[in-house]
Amino acid sequence: MTCEIIMDLIPMYADRSASRETCLLVEKHIKKCSSCRRFLNSCLKTEKKGMFNQAGLEKLRGNLRSFECDIPSVDAEFARLSSKLKKRKLRTIIISSIIAAGMLAYIVADIVNAVKQTYRKMR
Repeated sequence: MTCEIIMDLIPMYADRSASRETCLLVEKHIKKCSSCRRFLNSCLKTEKKGMFNQAGLEKLRGNLRSFECDIPSVDAEFARLSSKLKKRKLRTIIISSIIAAGMLAYIVADIVNAVKQTYRKMR
C-alpha cells in the first residue's frame, strides 16, 4: 500500500472513524514507514489541539511534501523486478545466440570436410 493512500486514511484512523481493517492496514504500514508515522503524530497533535477540522486537515495535507516515504512503493519494486527480468532475458538471448553460432560453425566445418573428402576421392 502506498504512502499516499495511507496518508489519506490516517485522518480517519486518528479520529477513530476508520474500520477495523483500515486501522490494521494503517498500523501495519506505520510500523515500517517513519514518514507516515510522523504524519500520524501530526494528525494526533492537531486533534488534541482541537484543530481536527477541515481547515486543520487542509493545513496538514499542505505539509505532505515534508513527509516523504521511506519504504519502497509497489511501483519501485515492480520496476526493479522488470529491469532484472529484462537483463536475464537479454543474457539468455546472448547465450543462445553464441550456442547457435557455435553449432552453425560446427555444421559448416563438417560440410566443408565432407566436400574436401569427396573432392580428394575424385582425384
